[in-house]
Amino acid sequence: MSWFSRVAFLVLWIFVFSIPSEKSLELPGFGTYTKLIGFVAIGLGALAVLLERRVRIPTAFHAAMAVYMAWAALSVCWTLSMDWTAFRLNTFFQLFVMVFLIFQLAATESQVHALLNAYVLGAFVPVVETVRNYLSGQMSGYYQRYSLTNTEPNDLAITLALSLPISYYLFLRGRGPVRMLYLVQMFTVCVTVLLTASRAGSVAMLLALSIVLWTGRELTPRMRVGLVAMASVLAAAGAALVPVTSWTRLATLGSEVANGTLNSRTVIWGAGWENFVQVPFLGVGAGAYPEGLTHLFGHPRVPVNFTPVAHNTFLSVLVETGLIGFACFACMLAVLVAFAWGMPGPTRQVWLTMLAVWGVAVMSLTWEDRKPTWFIFAILAAHHAVAQRMPGAAKRPYGARLTNPARSLRWEEVAS
Repeated sequence: MSWFSRVAFLVLWIFVFSIPSEKSLELPGFGTYTKLIGFVAIGLGALAVLLERRVRIPTAFHAAMAVYMAWAALSVCWTLSMDWTAFRLNTFFQLFVMVFLIFQLAATESQVHALLNAYVLGAFVPVVETVRNYLSGQMSGYYQRYSLTNTEPNDLAITLALSLPISYYLFLRGRGPVRMLYLVQMFTVCVTVLLTASRAGSVAMLLALSIVLWTGRELTPRMRVGLVAMASVLAAAGAALVPVTSWTRLATLGSEVANGTLNSRTVIWGAGWENFVQVPFLGVGAGAYPEGLTHLFGHPRVPVNFTPVAHNTFLSVLVETGLIGFACFACMLAVLVAFAWGMPGPTRQVWLTMLAVWGVAVMSLTWEDRKPTWFIFAILAAHHAVAQRMPGAAKRPYGARLTNPARSLRWEEVAS
């Protein structure tokens, strides 16, 4: 790797580090600081690819992503709102470039792990800020919920929950004292998710932690002791630090699912379904879901700072891009599941858990245009491509596991 590529990768690392806290700092007239770093990373990455005259061949995931976004772009011909569609397509273009850049620059196992570490370490920023807001009594909205500045509690909870399987994976691979860092990260993330009082986030957190069950045989006695200690401290901290109001809200999950409206989400879903029935194949246009709710909420920007969204990624894709766009999106997810299934050893369980956490979490969030979503997709595609280049990959059966966890991960390393 040339020195220019190293600089480009460093900026990409900083960009990934900033994703968990992307909304905390707004630059006047520009947007988030993450967006600025992203533009710099894209520029440097493009120059690195041109200078080295080497482009990695895209995978089936990238092809499926391109088809989905091309169909979304075609929806300008029938969209309910040209403004919303143009905004969504601009976002999609930036996300596609981000995904392509990650695939080009994360070409080795060590580079993939570096970006995974960037996301895990970046999660400490919203953790510290949220805990600070909690200690100072700065609530986010109602119900004594706490979050990162300018960040909706549910978004923060899911962003953090997605870091848990990654941190656990790095914990398995780590050696010596560095493992403690990942245990600390998992502990603080869990406490912070509880402080957000996000019901969807808490479910995602529990699902993410289930990875310990699926990889239990890979743990050494010392690892098990560390995890048990973390669980014990987490239970004590949850009882001592998390306010009663948070537990009270989390306890309403069952009743809300059975008899409630999930904070009016069911009303929004019903209205979206009505729009889908009218244009089932084409959809209302990429990003135009809010325009189809004007009969319920008025213009999407009224009241100020309020924009009704689908609160369900799958429904949002279905309504906005129709059955055709939804089929493209589903094919892309199927490719990612196949990639995860094809990974060796505990890596397979980690990535399948990651996709499961994302799938459950976005049942209540509109995340088809969010950076955490596409970072997870991009790094999985990059990781799979690296694993396929490993010596003996074609001969090794999927899901093969060695008895020594320290050794079972060594065959994932690739020489630069």
